[in-house]
Amino acid sequence: MTKLEIALQKLIDKEGFEETKSSLGLTTIELIEKSNCKIDFTMANDLIRDLFNLGSIPFLYKNCQLSYNGFSGVVDWICDWDGEVYNEERTESMATPFWDITEGIPVDTESYRAEDSNNEEILLGEGDLDNHECFTFIKWTEEFDNLASYDMWIRRFYLPQVHSVIEKHLNNYRNYVNQG
Repeated sequence: MTKLEIALQKLIDKEGFEETKSSLGLTTIELIEKSNCKIDFTMANDLIRDLFNLGSIPFLYKNCQLSYNGFSGVVDWICDWDGEVYNEERTESMATPFWDITEGIPVDTESYRAEDSNNEEILLGEGDLDNHECFTFIKWTEEFDNLASYDMWIRRFYLPQVHSVIEKHLNNYRNYVNQG
């Protein structure tokens, strides 16, 4: 640790993160970067908007567009599955790390839309499936040593795990359609 990191960490330990941030006039991300401090679940959730701006959370992952909804504080995943089963097919999910300071990621695929070969629209929502078929909680209990470890977790764990869960939800919606 550098002298600055040590001094900032002592100040954080004595005054608390929020008070240190306020007294130094720094943003959350600036203080984390300068102090190289641990990131708890509250901070991890608070950083999401900044991580989009830094490019740590991409706006596009595989076939999904990701965005941060500042009003509701959630990460939206809009995934296009066109051509896999139907000409047009899309899911809309929310998957926000440490939402409401939970130990993990709630993944909620709230809508499914497709167009069949007769150009008939299929539109389903959470009410059409049992909760466990369109909602999955991915548990994660470890906090992060620093911003670099959080960034690595996003790329190596969050993105692929959420995408995999959304694919599972997609298949549950498809199975529901095929049963009807």
